[in-house]
Amino acid sequence: MKSLLLVVVASTALLTSACGGSGASTCGAPNTTQGCVCSDGASGAQTCQADGAWSNCQCGAVTDTIGGDASGDTTATDTGGSPRSGIAAIQSSAASVSCDPDEITDVQSGVTLSNVVVMTEKITINANLVGYYVSDQTQEPNSGILVVLPKSHPDAYHYGERVDVTGDHVEFYCQTQLDADSVTRLGAIAPPAPVAIAKNLTAAELERWEGVFVELSDVTVTGTDSFGQGQTDAGVLIDFAAGEGITIPSAGTVLTALRGFVTYSYGSYRVSPRGDDDLVVACTGSCEGKSCGDDGCGQSCGTCSGELTVCSDAGACVNSFAGDYGGGRFNMTGGCSGDLVVKVRDTGYVTLAGPTTSNARCDGGGVQLYLNPHGDPDAALRISAPNVISGNIDVQVEAGGWGSGFTCGVQATISETGAVDGTFTGLPKTVTLGSGQSITISSGWIQAPWPQ
Repeated sequence: MKSLLLVVVASTALLTSACGGSGASTCGAPNTTQGCVCSDGASGAQTCQADGAWSNCQCGAVTDTIGGDASGDTTATDTGGSPRSGIAAIQSSAASVSCDPDEITDVQSGVTLSNVVVMTEKITINANLVGYYVSDQTQEPNSGILVVLPKSHPDAYHYGERVDVTGDHVEFYCQTQLDADSVTRLGAIAPPAPVAIAKNLTAAELERWEGVFVELSDVTVTGTDSFGQGQTDAGVLIDFAAGEGITIPSAGTVLTALRGFVTYSYGSYRVSPRGDDDLVVACTGSCEGKSCGDDGCGQSCGTCSGELTVCSDAGACVNSFAGDYGGGRFNMTGGCSGDLVVKVRDTGYVTLAGPTTSNARCDGGGVQLYLNPHGDPDAALRISAPNVISGNIDVQVEAGGWGSGFTCGVQATISETGAVDGTFTGLPKTVTLGSGQSITISSGWIQAPWPQ
């Protein structure tokens, strides 16, 4: 059974206790067994070892009369099966199954769990205590438990560590836990995966899964209670005992998988996720408006082809150089000059832009440069394999209205590193305006460090 705070991991281990003064100190034939009395008055058994000494009394071990069945019988005197030990012995004991939800009960001291695996990172229980869920690695009923340590404990244990734990079996308002006195590191392994259990199990069935890392499928969140815990159609609450910062999905959300540790607190069974990743939300993908990329659920909406074509964040196949880049400067006699910005559209067509208009223009109103005359994209330069752009710039000279114009050429190459390097051709040019004024374009170039 469970109480509220939690955490720790267990592996297959022996539950041992000092024998309560029964039997001789030495024994005869190896493997001979005899009864013994545990410190809590319960009956146990001990075995004659090869060195002539009796083993520690196996206390609270429950036997199983059904071969291959993980569940144990209710008495320690039934000899029809092998004694249960470790976490299973604790969780299936009468003290756990028949606990008082209104009491804190110290059941047994000096309990050792051997070679259990830590299933969580450190969990904060309260201001003074931390915990870890541990597993005996079988993922059978009664195979997990919460181990509790003082917050002042000097070490932190981690997911996948194998440990030996010694401490006291405590029923904390029917939450079964081991209040640890010592923890010994043994190494690390890959922890077991969650075991699948059905929705809407009875209380007796859920009790057998207390402390175990489980997974429920197709769980619908129906709301939250006054404590912010998730209510579900699966007969369990979703709480925060095994993880911090968990976001409970809104009512109506379908979880394809709900993973966590079965816990018991305040009269209800819960599943305690380690984090939001244990709340797997059903996903409905869509490729509407997309020609490539992800549908939002891990499926493809298509791929792009072409040497310079990539998929944009919006799911469109675009030129890999799409964007705005610095393009050098243009200069004219008389001090008219300006910065150029090269604009590469998704299609790969190129335009120039300057500081004051959609294209380049001197602040004094002398010159505008166009790469796409009259807005016609087919007349513009285009970046395409083999990474060479070429074409004409239609230069319009402005002074109190449109004046004369001329065309100069452009030649530029984009390197594999993304740098563009090129020049205007056919310069200088002299244009005569109606008032007798003249402007000479003496040079021009495109040169910029484009991104890779």
